[in-house]
Amino acid sequence: MEFDSGYSDRLQMFVRSMAQWYKEYERSRSRPKKCTVRKNRTPKDPASAHWILHLLDCASATPAVRARLKADPSEPMHCDGESILLLTDSSGLPLGFDMLPGGWSKSLGDGEAAGGDSEGEVAITQRILGLLLHSMVAPLSGKMPRRPQTLRVSDKKLHRLLSQRETSLSLLKVTLRPEAVGGWMPTDVDSETGAPCIKPFAMRWPPTYYCHACKKQSFPSQLKPCSGCKAVLFCSGVCPSSTRSSSPELGRSHCCERLHAYMSHSHLKPYGHLKEEADILLGQTPFNCPPLRLPLGGNIAVSWSQYFSWRGLNLASPIAPLLSSTLSIYYIITSLVPQNFPELNILKKQSLKIHIIESYREFHTLMSLWELSVLLPHMTFELSFVGEGLPQECDEQQLYLQKKSDGVSLVSPAIGSEEKAGKKSIRVKAYKRAYHMLQGPKPDLVIGFRPAIPLHDSWLSTLPRLQSLRVPAYFCELSELSCESSKQMMSSATGGALSCPTINPFRCPLRLCGGDNLLPWYSNAFIFHLLYKPLVTCLQRPFMVNGQAGSCPDPLQQANQRAVTAQQNSPPEVSKMTKKERKQAARNMPRKRK
Repeated sequence: MEFDSGYSDRLQMFVRSMAQWYKEYERSRSRPKKCTVRKNRTPKDPASAHWILHLLDCASATPAVRARLKADPSEPMHCDGESILLLTDSSGLPLGFDMLPGGWSKSLGDGEAAGGDSEGEVAITQRILGLLLHSMVAPLSGKMPRRPQTLRVSDKKLHRLLSQRETSLSLLKVTLRPEAVGGWMPTDVDSETGAPCIKPFAMRWPPTYYCHACKKQSFPSQLKPCSGCKAVLFCSGVCPSSTRSSSPELGRSHCCERLHAYMSHSHLKPYGHLKEEADILLGQTPFNCPPLRLPLGGNIAVSWSQYFSWRGLNLASPIAPLLSSTLSIYYIITSLVPQNFPELNILKKQSLKIHIIESYREFHTLMSLWELSVLLPHMTFELSFVGEGLPQECDEQQLYLQKKSDGVSLVSPAIGSEEKAGKKSIRVKAYKRAYHMLQGPKPDLVIGFRPAIPLHDSWLSTLPRLQSLRVPAYFCELSELSCESSKQMMSSATGGALSCPTINPFRCPLRLCGGDNLLPWYSNAFIFHLLYKPLVTCLQRPFMVNGQAGSCPDPLQQANQRAVTAQQNSPPEVSKMTKKERKQAARNMPRKRK
């Protein structure tokens, strides 16, 4: 089984889910008789009993959006009306949405002027009730059908419209709040006093899950984990059996046992403290930035708590997701390389040349790499970013990271050449090409973040290139499954292997959505290094010489023997003759007859 969902863009996955949900919603509107709610069997929403109907204005698209829609007609959806109805719960989780046609607000005014219900009011009421009905049956965020206890409306016109038709809402067992929200206001009420709680509202994107076999999203079909490994998600239909029949060697006990081992680890608990750190680090943002402290000196930080204590930061600071890659480089230099390659004496070097492969996110956050010069002030760094996904305008570009009075800045060599002298800086280079196409001196260290080795064919050439350089190469991956897949690729490409993946103490504490699985995915969670294949040497194996067994001669001895033989067979050196002797030798030489 192959899982690439840990490397997918979470926002793109949610946009596709919204487009798929809206298509299903439009089909349900064309057959309203088949879409009914069982009032007695639809439970209340246990997470949020209060839902909110928002009105979003989208009357005019921006020029960038219009150009994109014109250039790419395959966009999943776009709005032709003036407003969008968005239904969320009190925590900001989207449950459904619909698009109102142009001129809907004028139709409400015509009905009020006529003193009755106009066709526009009836149509808009039906759209609101249809959106609420379908969101209860098939919520956008997935999970089981549920209904709210109360409904709050942000727009005053829509609230007035629904208050005149509370009978329709009562059929759905939903109560309309007596006042309109009037915007993005506090949305919850106290369960004891009934007074509105002072709680800010913000939209949040739910994790998007889908079936591993048929790729259906979680809202049109209920997904269930595999009964064996509890990791892979399938539909409740025939998808698990179809997967086993199509790939019996992967769908049976072998993969289930391996994935179950990744999910359990109850004795090690490698993922439990990650969730705790996420709650601590991202709980709240401190108001005052702490002052800069002195470098670590001889001490080596091996955890976020030690680094925060040395830096004088509060554990509530969200700095960990920003500095995860930078601190991972520091951990590799100070802990892993001295342990795995002690002969290099890397901590005694004054300068380090590091190649960073296929790491696009780190290239776009270059400012965070200045922390390396703070952590290791006795070293100078030259960082070369190599990858096919780098921007074209950055190919063979050279920059310098420098600390000035107003902060860290990026300067080009032409601008900063005069200021560069006498100031500490980090040299940064960029090469838009595959690593095996790079020509240049040998680096001291090679590092890659989220390489996704099994998903890119270029690694079939990059790994042999690293095998020939034989430099320490470390990679940070998202999960143990990614490390296992990389090990298979390394074995097939070079015949080498990988070290046992270890948990990175400076991993990012934010968990990534697995999509079609429940495996724990964390950015920079595990670190491994390449174990190169030993150099090929001539084996001392017996062979036949004149019918007798002998041994394979040493190639160096053969070369020395050939040199001695050539020296013995060379003609004797002729001594230097005078001009008179050369003439006499010419007269004595026999002449050919004509």
